[in-house]
Amino acid sequence: MPLRDEDVLCWMSKNSLIGPEKICKIMSLVKSPMDIVSFSYEEKAELFGERVAAEFEKEIEDFSASEYRNELLEKNIDLITIYDSRYPELLKEIHDPPYVLYFRGNIDLLKNGPIIGVVGSRTPSVYGREYAEYFCRELVKEGITIASGMARGIDSVAHIETLKSGGNTVAVLGCGVNICYPERNFKLYEEMGEKMLIISEQPPDTPPFIYNFPLRNRIISGISKGILVIEAREKSGTLITADAALEQNRYIYAIPGRLSDPMSRGTNMLISEGRAALALSPDIILYDVLGKVKGKKKSRTKTLNLTELEKRILSHISTEPVFAPDLSETLEIRMGELLSILIKLEKMGVIKQIERGYYIQVGLHP
Repeated sequence: MPLRDEDVLCWMSKNSLIGPEKICKIMSLVKSPMDIVSFSYEEKAELFGERVAAEFEKEIEDFSASEYRNELLEKNIDLITIYDSRYPELLKEIHDPPYVLYFRGNIDLLKNGPIIGVVGSRTPSVYGREYAEYFCRELVKEGITIASGMARGIDSVAHIETLKSGGNTVAVLGCGVNICYPERNFKLYEEMGEKMLIISEQPPDTPPFIYNFPLRNRIISGISKGILVIEAREKSGTLITADAALEQNRYIYAIPGRLSDPMSRGTNMLISEGRAALALSPDIILYDVLGKVKGKKKSRTKTLNLTELEKRILSHISTEPVFAPDLSETLEIRMGELLSILIKLEKMGVIKQIERGYYIQVGLHP
């Protein structure tokens, strides 16, 4: 079988001495991968370096992307190249698209409706987790797929909540798709590989090198219509994803936080500098992506039929933990009476005790 563009791309992707960044650079210099085959050795050496050029000339004529793919399928891994009809059009638009994508799961999720990337802190607060769950839950109800990086924190929350809500989610890794990183996410990793989609431009067995993650971030934004940032420090890897989204002309949204909270300085900065839209509810995303806005919900306090005292207590409990004795002192309510009401509110599912004596409100959203 004659060589094809896919064969040359897969050979380059498989070679550990080249890497995705170099492939992008090489592809910016040629019209098609097949052009490289007809280059002189000296020209190949300029592109690859002498060692890789020699390997290319020795191996390329006998290399088959189909055979390579069959080897991967035996390991429950598949791939597509940029020439595949299943490759997402949005990702082709960026200036440095991944020319080969390895995957586990359902590759059709990349083209099955709009995608929103959700990124944020690896050590989120209760507030950050609460709003990540809420936004993901509401977005998937409207058929939006959630993309993230399967890291600790907001990434994991986004994937897990989407799975709980019956939605579709895509994980983009900074290592080979046959490697679970971090290891604590193994259960999530297995479920994503079986039911959803895991992708990476890194060939199988590539370790999670730190410099792969900024490259990974451009793919999260590249496959997405927009990026939602939930909690980010002033100097944060999350902001790299926001910068990539800005460069790719994607929507960028940020959930604001308290001015005094270091976890929200990055998100607040994105908003104040005009680099991200203020996301007070999922409506802004739904309008931009789907052209629709959900109807207003009735007040929860009216629906729950609370007494005035119960409403007063509830109004002093937010997504930031509050200590019951402090609440008793602030509201001038006897501790016994307060605890009785807190137990009632917890049974109603509007608050929860996150540790002894500390309460947060559940589902406190616009």
